[in-house]
Amino acid sequence: MVGGLNTHRRMIARLSAAAGAPALSVAYRMLPAATLPEMVDDCLAAYRHLLDLGHPADRIVVAGDSAGGFLSFATPLQAIRDGLPAPGGIVAISPLTDLDHTAKLAHANLLLDPFIPGSRLPLLNDLLLADLAPDPLHSPVNGALSQLPPTLIHCGSTEILRVDSELMADRLAQAGVPVTLVIWDRQPHVFQIFADACREGLRSLTELGAFVRALPATRASGNRDTAA
Repeated sequence: MVGGLNTHRRMIARLSAAAGAPALSVAYRMLPAATLPEMVDDCLAAYRHLLDLGHPADRIVVAGDSAGGFLSFATPLQAIRDGLPAPGGIVAISPLTDLDHTAKLAHANLLLDPFIPGSRLPLLNDLLLADLAPDPLHSPVNGALSQLPPTLIHCGSTEILRVDSELMADRLAQAGVPVTLVIWDRQPHVFQIFADACREGLRSLTELGAFVRALPATRASGNRDTAA
């Protein structure tokens, strides 16, 4: 519902510099103008665009924060389902990964998160899914995760989406996907966007960039193509 190219430009620029890769920032349609499948379609179109330009899939890293973190998993899953190759890596910052909010509503962080009104998350589903029948596969945590690439997840210790970050990390590990989850002590939702005033945010972006640099395809080639 909020955010876009301008709100995230500085954070993406920092991540791009840390990764040593140009970044394609996707202005996907958002609520209330678009439903979840339309958002995924927009991100998938951006991924297809990079492939059509000749960027090898294993040198593309898909990254996102919050709702974009949801899309950073949903887009590769849809790409694989459509017969496209998986990207070389996934970077997720405070991602929403599960549209079943039962565990979040029962977690202590429901009362600690200063940004996301966790009790209203169920209302989000009505907007995201509109007239679609409920389906567990709408949540990336329930997808065919074994084909996903190496993944790095960063989140704050007191935010409600810590629950989703931990669940996705567990599911990826169970599926045999190399995954690392870093939980930053007492940091709020997407604290990386405050890197100008928050040294933890800057450190996090530096670590996320180092992860991209260390991915097998990019390490072997000596340079990265695109982080989307």
